[in-house]
Amino acid sequence: KRGLTINLIGISLGNVLSIRLASDLSKGKVKNLVSIVGGGRLGFSAWGSILTRYVARSSGCHSAEEYEDRMEEFSPLNYTEGIYPENIFARFGTSDLLIPFNPNGQELADALMKVGSKRKDIKIYPYTDHCSTILLTNGSNRYF
Repeated sequence: KRGLTINLIGISLGNVLSIRLASDLSKGKVKNLVSIVGGGRLGFSAWGSILTRYVARSSGCHSAEEYEDRMEEFSPLNYTEGIYPENIFARFGTSDLLIPFNPNGQELADALMKVGSKRKDIKIYPYTDHCSTILLTNGSNRYF
């Protein structure tokens, strides 16, 4: 018997944990991976975010690159090649000030498109911010 499969959801910073956990699980164990308003590189996302930039820039690092080097262990892009969900559902907003879409969200969207899954439902909403993207996602919640 194959055993139970699980669904993983990552919203915003939660993508760090959900994608990393998905990479630690055996192939066939993740049914649905849901990624909402995530970014590919934690350090760059935090450095450019209006919510976390103060913390990132107070870390003693002198640049976004240096901060990403320190945080790269937690960056979802480092784990997308090792995930095997049956389905991927992802949403991003192009005007997100908490996790800037360009390039952070776009990198994650591109990486998720490369994952081998039966079905992918990845959408990028133009002109939406962090919260409005989450609200728009609620209307297409067939994975929840």
